[in-house]
Amino acid sequence: MQHFLYKYTKLREDFFVEPFIRATQVESLNDPFEVKVTLQQIIKARMASNTFHGIEEELDKENFEYMMDEFLGISQQDLSEIGIISLTEDPVNTLMWSHYADEHRGIAVQFRSNGSFFDGAIEDFAGIRNKYREDYSGLVNETPQVIAYRKNRPQFDFIEEVAAKDRGDYPHKKFNQQLIYTKANDWIYEKERRSVVYLYDADRIVCDVSDDIVEICKKNNIEHTVENLRIEINYPTNFGYSPDILDVPDEIYDQKEIKHDVYHLSRKRNAFYFFKLSKDMIPAIVFGCNVDKQVVENIKKKLTWNPELFITKPSVDTFELEIEKL
Repeated sequence: MQHFLYKYTKLREDFFVEPFIRATQVESLNDPFEVKVTLQQIIKARMASNTFHGIEEELDKENFEYMMDEFLGISQQDLSEIGIISLTEDPVNTLMWSHYADEHRGIAVQFRSNGSFFDGAIEDFAGIRNKYREDYSGLVNETPQVIAYRKNRPQFDFIEEVAAKDRGDYPHKKFNQQLIYTKANDWIYEKERRSVVYLYDADRIVCDVSDDIVEICKKNNIEHTVENLRIEINYPTNFGYSPDILDVPDEIYDQKEIKHDVYHLSRKRNAFYFFKLSKDMIPAIVFGCNVDKQVVENIKKKLTWNPELFITKPSVDTFELEIEKL
């Protein structure tokens, strides 16, 4: 059975020519609790991990607190490098149409859920598309993961919350995953599935312009445009990408270094990070009920692939949205 996921977003006509999706920085998320780590969590996780491994740390209170502060800084830095792509199972949620799709004037993009929806993904031996697989640290996984909704923030009181599943696992993998994939009960109506990527892998960056970024782009023939003191950088498909992280060709390694340099220069420059999507993984688009019909007709002329087009309409009997084909 084919399952689909959806992304609510504003209607931007350029999406229908070359579709991109934004990966949101942790500090830009709309929930002040989301993917935030505390010193208490660090300490509890450390103590539970020590108990699991039978370790007794011979540190006085001052040195232990200093070490925990250091770990807190490292964790915060690691989490700041990721981008969140929030999807949902529900294309007819009135609240999400209001909050995330420009008060029903936007769209809900339908994605196939049987493989990577990123442009340039490579099929494995089973025919499944992959690009940004789950990494060793638990920070990144392109496969949308189900969000756990809870009353309390992750407490790490129990060994099972931090203990590695397998002997070779990164010791803080489960710790990172619980921080990333746990939200407050208030958000349960969103039925979120979350894809997580590294921001430095973005295919497009838009930020405040700087001479250093312009120089790097010109030196390496990277497509870029400057307008109103903002710069848009567009990398070719799979620029700096290698499916084999242990055997990276020199050319790809150099490209990866370029992307890292531009990324770090962009971080404090009001940046947005976008990933190019595979059109084959977008079988349908749903327009909100308040989208102007002439806008839809104009978009039909611009489309560069053939997704099915739908529109929502308010039910005449209930406080629910219905979907009909255009």
